[in-house]
Amino acid sequence: GVICVGIGYALAPLVFRLAGAEARVAELGVVYTRIYWAGGAFVLVQVAGDAICRGHGDTRTPFKIGMASLVLNAVIDPLFIRGIDGILPAMGVAGAALATVIASVFASTMYFIVLRGRGWFRPQRPSDEELRFDATTRLGSPALAGLDPAMFRRIARIGLPTFATSVLFNVILLEMMRVAEHAGGPAAQAGLTIGHTGEGFAFVICLGWSAAASSLVGRRMGAGQVNAAERAAWRATWQCALLNVAFAVLMFAFADQLAWLWAKEAEAQVHAASYYRIVAFCLAPQAVEIVIDGAFGGAGMTVPPMIVGVTLAAARIPLAWWAVFDLDLGVAGIWIVIAVTASLRGLIIGYWFSRGTWKTKSV
Repeated sequence: GVICVGIGYALAPLVFRLAGAEARVAELGVVYTRIYWAGGAFVLVQVAGDAICRGHGDTRTPFKIGMASLVLNAVIDPLFIRGIDGILPAMGVAGAALATVIASVFASTMYFIVLRGRGWFRPQRPSDEELRFDATTRLGSPALAGLDPAMFRRIARIGLPTFATSVLFNVILLEMMRVAEHAGGPAAQAGLTIGHTGEGFAFVICLGWSAAASSLVGRRMGAGQVNAAERAAWRATWQCALLNVAFAVLMFAFADQLAWLWAKEAEAQVHAASYYRIVAFCLAPQAVEIVIDGAFGGAGMTVPPMIVGVTLAAARIPLAWWAVFDLDLGVAGIWIVIAVTASLRGLIIGYWFSRGTWKTKSV
């Protein structure tokens, strides 16, 4: 997070240029992005604390800390944006960013207190028996912060593919925003943003079940219960898929009303409603992808989700241009490409997991 502060600060203007944002939007967006990145270390500490708790089978603590952080953000956000006469100046977009950073500082501090209180921050290196998952696990001598090079390689080998996937997804999303701008102008861009916002409920459900799958698979693999790990992964997948089917039906049926909630302009509402009706068909396979992604992570095998996810997400860019301008599908062509590629990702990653190569993975 500390390393990324400088990178985020320097590249903030480039991000909005790639998205084809209007000058005023870019100006405000750069301000928000730079302040947000300044607190990037705290944001990542919060994510790490969440993962540590889930690794111990505790999902309630992340929920409680996350909710407290959200409430804090909701309270101070309007105060920082609008100001308080004679006490706090109005900061606008900068205030919104600062409120988000403060909420992350609060959450990361709470995680530090909780984890230390539970003894999960140790002053000495754990024994080789605790660190070694099996007889072939390589260990080294403790180095910086008690982390030996072999342990660092293990963490990086699991974490870097997920990191790379997240970065590339955001870059690809920026390019899709540019395609939308060429296809339908700012209204189409707004439709894409609003579409993601409304779809976000299903995505959050998937993240919750993905976290559960990751924790359950990791703990059962650690106990040598491979078959139980597989059953837990598929049970979480089908539960999440069913929930997403229910949400997809609602999203399809009430697409116009959902678009009206988020969009002010009539043209943006039309694009957003079209997005909801088309993307509703991919929510179930999308659940398979995200939950199985978590299951792969619990087994320490994050490369397959990266390969499938990045390849098909990158394919969206040329396919979207082709659908919009060669097939003359207009803005709806972008939504169709998103739905088809999301469905394919779910089918492929589900098949890859069913092959069982993760069962013999040595971390």
